[in-house]
Order: sequence, then structure tokens, then C-alpha cells
Amino acid sequence: MAHQTQGFVDTIVAQATPPGRGAQAVVRWSGPRAFDILRALLPQGNWPEARRVSLCRLVDPRSGEWVDEGLVTRFEAPNSFTGEDVVEFSGHGGRLVPALVVGAVVAAGARRAEAGEFSRRAYLHGRLDLTQVEAISDLIDSRSRRQLRQALRQYDQGLALRINELREALLELEASVAHHVDFPEEDDAPTPIDSIAAKALEVAEQLRRLLETSRTGERVRAGALVVLAGAPNSGKSSLFNALLGEERAIVTPVAGTTRDALEAEVEVDGFFVRLVDTAGVRVAEDVV
Repeated sequence: MAHQTQGFVDTIVAQATPPGRGAQAVVRWSGPRAFDILRALLPQGNWPEARRVSLCRLVDPRSGEWVDEGLVTRFEAPNSFTGEDVVEFSGHGGRLVPALVVGAVVAAGARRAEAGEFSRRAYLHGRLDLTQVEAISDLIDSRSRRQLRQALRQYDQGLALRINELREALLELEASVAHHVDFPEEDDAPTPIDSIAAKALEVAEQLRRLLETSRTGERVRAGALVVLAGAPNSGKSSLFNALLGEERAIVTPVAGTTRDALEAEVEVDGFFVRLVDTAGVRVAEDVV
């Protein structure tokens, strides 16, 4: 029997790998009817064990025609990415085959997932916190090793642990202040007012340092824009090519060879950099 999940009555499906030509593609569906849908796609009744990879042939429940053969993994709630019953099918890639698999799952009772809906369900079921959901997005979009390491630390709840520690400290401060407000006549308070003030300043400093890291994190995430500008024939395009390690910009002894800005992405010491080669700065003498 499929596990019923609180708050969701529908089962969602999506291709988990980028569309396009490739050797493999993964289709995932999640929800209370995930296993019922899998049964509808397995005419031979070779039911896979939970958390064990099985070779299965899927059919379209409408026509009974064979759609694809691949590896099926079944995850029972709550031990899955979303916290629901989940099925992952790893089959052949390309544009048509995964689309046919998704269509067969939809025909069996699922609906197409909205963008980010699997992560949203994981959050609502307590499988991820908000910092981890953001970290998944950063992992997918990583363009440098520093950005990747930062996202991995956040996914490992590095940021969440710091936030929770500050939250606990603030709750303790709140309790101490409340005691002084409610029982001002007591001489022997659990925590002297001077100690509370000192602790408040300490927490404020920790919050300030945490906020400062957001600027560094955003710089790592967004990367740096570096524009090579200068007089004509000063070596901008040669430097551009040297940093890229390839001949992207035309280099000649003739001044003014570069007319348009050339942009490329490069990793420098683990950081993502958008590098721009520009035309030489000079007084224009023609229409171009």
C-alpha cells in the first residue's frame, strides 16, 4: 500500500535530468499514488524491492506498448528525498524516450511537477530546511570550485547550525529579560542584568559577523566582472586569450582590431570570473 502524505493528494512527475540528446535520463515521480502508478507501468508484475535497483520494462497503460527498459528504484515514505513514496526510473536519454515515460506516468494518474516542486515537498515534509533548499539550487548552478564548496557547506547545514545557535542564545536572553521584568523586586536573580547586557552585545556582534558573510557569499555566487580596458594595441586581447587559454580574440599589429566587447567565463583561483575584452579607448575618427 502507498503511504498517504499529509497535505498532498496528488502525485507529481518530472524528468530529473536535462532534456536533450544523451545516453541516460532519469524520470522521478513522488506522491501517495507513486507505487500504484508504477504497478500500472509494470505489466509483468516484477515488483522491485524498496531501495534496491531493479531492471524493469515499462509500458504505456493506455496502449500496453513498451515504452522503455531501465533501472527502477523505489523509496518508501518517509525515507525519500521528498518524504513521500518516490520512484526513480533511469532509462535511455534523448528527447522522445523520457517524454514518453513521463507521458505514461501522467496517463497512470500523475501530473507534471512545477519548477522546484520536489524540493518544496521535501521542505514541507521536514526533509530539508530553507538553507538546504537554497544550497541545492547553488549546487546545480555552481560555476566555480569555491561556489561548489560554499554550497556543500550550506547543504551540510553549516549556515543552519549557526542560525540555530543564535536563535537559542536570543531565546535565553529573552527569558532572562522577562524574569527581570516580571520579578524586579528579587535581589537574587538567576542572571545579573550586567551579564545579560554583555551577552546581548556578544550576540549582536555574532549577528553582525554573520551578516557580513552574506556579502562574501554573494560575491562567490555571482562571480566577478573583470573588464580589460586601455589604449589600442596595449595587449588587452593578448591578455584575454592568455587568461582563457585559447585564441578567442583576434590579435594583430593593427590598432583597433577589437571593435565589439568579447565576453567569456573563466575560473581564477577557484572563483568564477566574467572576463570582458573591449575595444581600445581612443577618439573615434570614422562612423564605425
